[in-house]
Amino acid sequence: MVSQAGAVLLLETVRKTGFDQVISAALAPWRKPRAVHDPGKVLVDVALAVALGDSAAV
Repeated sequence: MVSQAGAVLLLETVRKTGFDQVISAALAPWRKPRAVHDPGKVLVDVALAVALGDSAAV
């Protein structure tokens, strides 16, 4: 739990800067019409997992 305390800071930084919305808008043209998951959120989640050292994310 303590080893992932930086995740909150990283996630809040992404949200406060608006990076999550910008990346979602940038990837919108490649989103399939019936897609369930937002590609921008998926990319942010993978980047966060890699930043935290999650070897399963790679």
